[in-house]
Amino acid sequence: MNKKLIAILCCIMLTGCTTETKTNKTKTIKEETPVVLTTKGHDVKEAVNKSETITVKTKASGEIKSTKSEVTIPSINEGDLIQDTTILKDISNKGDENITLNDHQLLIENNKNSIQYEGTLDAALPVGVDVTYYLDGQKVTDIKGKTGTLKAVFKYKNSTETPFVATTIMLLPQETVSDIEVKNGKSMLMDDYQAIIGLVFLVMNHLRILWK
Repeated sequence: MNKKLIAILCCIMLTGCTTETKTNKTKTIKEETPVVLTTKGHDVKEAVNKSETITVKTKASGEIKSTKSEVTIPSINEGDLIQDTTILKDISNKGDENITLNDHQLLIENNKNSIQYEGTLDAALPVGVDVTYYLDGQKVTDIKGKTGTLKAVFKYKNSTETPFVATTIMLLPQETVSDIEVKNGKSMLMDDYQAIIGLVFLVMNHLRILWK
């Protein structure tokens, strides 16, 4: 029997099931690091404008496995140190700047270039996802080894007033699925997988689908 997947991307959030390969050298900074930067005697500028991308890896049910955040601070031409407030842990600097973390305050050596750092996040996410599966019309939780027409429904919720752009990626082995249909998303080939991708813009109690 053909296995048919109908992926319905609806409502609200951010989840990812991607594989990343990075070759950048990183510096991991922990509390009380021996390399210490201080504000004394320095011209310190706040990182007012920055962007943050959160990648969430989940189980099939939508339960979170791991959360990683990557922060980009555009180049600042003034000051010799940049200060940023962060709740991230296990921070790794992707550049060559010296950085010091102390009580959620991150001091970064300013080389007048854009700055990128990443870390782990264990705080509650502002957006969440719930995934429900139906096999031949019946709600199921375990589909391993089963055949039939499978429908996966993604429901999202934004619990804040801050807008988010959310991308959902579901990777399906090509040898186990066929006749894929997607509503409010795209299906594309990615190596040996069929990738189901949805892109939405989220505000509290509202959803705008960016990719149809």
